[in-house]
Amino acid sequence: MEARLRPHHILCAQNFVGYGYNEEFTGRMNRITESLMAGGEIILHEGCDDICSACPNNKEGRCISLDKVDRMDREVLKVCDFSYGDRLDPEKARSYAKEKIFETEDFSRICGGCQWYEICRKIRIKVSRIEKYENIMHKAEMMLEGSMDYDAEVLREMVSELAAYYESAEWKEDFADDEAGRLPKGIKRGVLSEDGIYDLLERYRDFCNKYKAD
Repeated sequence: MEARLRPHHILCAQNFVGYGYNEEFTGRMNRITESLMAGGEIILHEGCDDICSACPNNKEGRCISLDKVDRMDREVLKVCDFSYGDRLDPEKARSYAKEKIFETEDFSRICGGCQWYEICRKIRIKVSRIEKYENIMHKAEMMLEGSMDYDAEVLREMVSELAAYYESAEWKEDFADDEAGRLPKGIKRGVLSEDGIYDLLERYRDFCNKYKAD
């Protein structure tokens, strides 16, 4: 399924966790984000798009906050080197938005005037934290499986980081938010499964015992 999105909406779609202006708008956002996760394609669109069609700020095909959203659209196009009419794979859009906007000062510059900015900012903090530990867990699993060069000290440090996160208030908060649907659907979240880190820690202990025995 194709989704016509104005440029700044590729940012909104990544941070969507169920908030919206009203039930109709939230339902439309949910359907679009799910279609993109299922392999849909983004077409960068100028003006009111598939999301705007359910927005109460859309008055006869024109946004009542046109100056603000047009500025945001232009900034996203400039920073990401996109153009209207570009057809984007959602993963590419997510990658560009993360690298060029969410992880830079451009995030607050582009989105700071939006009423949803503070919600999105907090979501990005959580997403960055989860992605960090997801990456650590993946590397540790690869090392334990032998598909990545084994380094005892590096593996020990990674496992220690994961154990500290698993025992922290942050993990409990992230887990609760995930259970309640307060995290974006498109992120990898194996590190938040109840058994994910625990099982890895057990595998590491078995690995260390076997390594010593050998």
